[in-house]
Amino acid sequence: PMKEHMMKSRSIYRQTKTMFIMAYLGPFNKDSDSHEPNDDQVICKITAINEKTIIFEPDTASDSIRLEGRYGIYSASLSIDGTKFDEISLVEEEDDWIQSREQSFAFDIVEEGAMKLDYFIQIERAMSFPHDGLYVEYKVELPGALVPTGVQTMGGTTQISYSNENDVATFAHLISLSTSTKRCDTETDFFMPRVLFRVCAESAWGRHYVDGYGVASLPVMPGRHEITVNCWRPVNRMNRKAALQERFVSQAVDVKSFEECCFKNPLATMGKRTSWIGLTAETSGALQLKVDCIVQSRLFISQEHLHQMKYGTMMNRFGLHSNVHWRILKALLDFEQAKKQLLQVRSQRVPR
Repeated sequence: PMKEHMMKSRSIYRQTKTMFIMAYLGPFNKDSDSHEPNDDQVICKITAINEKTIIFEPDTASDSIRLEGRYGIYSASLSIDGTKFDEISLVEEEDDWIQSREQSFAFDIVEEGAMKLDYFIQIERAMSFPHDGLYVEYKVELPGALVPTGVQTMGGTTQISYSNENDVATFAHLISLSTSTKRCDTETDFFMPRVLFRVCAESAWGRHYVDGYGVASLPVMPGRHEITVNCWRPVNRMNRKAALQERFVSQAVDVKSFEECCFKNPLATMGKRTSWIGLTAETSGALQLKVDCIVQSRLFISQEHLHQMKYGTMMNRFGLHSNVHWRILKALLDFEQAKKQLLQVRSQRVPR
């Protein structure tokens, strides 16, 4: 593989946000023109990775942080206080109740005549591949009738995983995909939504290999599906130099782009040929996937619920906010509760 591909395969996408806690050690009785950058000292650097992990530099367990300025040496400490909440007012409590009720009844509904397909694809494990240190590159392909909704990641790379004693490498990598369609006509180049896979390996000596190519057609039936993707890899058994290169250097035979390999056209056009691009291929291993499919359409909703949703849309069109309804309902519920308490008090016997 090319050096650019080798460097790209080693990187894993992550979202990083950084915040600095700083201290000003200069005088306060001077103007901004006399400011020097050395008076600004960093006390702590806080890094958030993928909105799940927070790293403090230096650690909060350190006793003191030494800061050297023009006017002396300072000592700073860093600690995390416990979370404290003040008493919540009744107005905020009522707003929270209304918001929770609105969220419990809020859901997405597709447009009329359209269908929405949501996929949760989990790359579970790879089995029986010739090399260790595996990672999987994937790319999602959609037919012309399907379009992704929102910001979608149509490709990516898993982390590097090493095989156990049973020659199984575990990934547990999740792919989320949301698509919708408005056209129901049959196209000449129509194909099922699919995911292209390229299984790569990197040894401890920096040797790169492409251990397999594969394709998985995504189901359109709702539910959970388990899919096994059988992969293949190109080889050149008739060339001794290629065999030596693959044994001691890296991959000897490969294709430039796995999108153009054999999946550009629908699979039905391939016939019984193993490789229409003139490569000798062999089976290499298998990928195990778990695919959860959710299908949404107005055809699956009863007419009663559709009438209620149209009524809510009409209220929004007239300018009536939906929380007005919930405020009226909240007042009625409070009235019913006060009425029950009054009846309970009246039913109690008065002691003599």
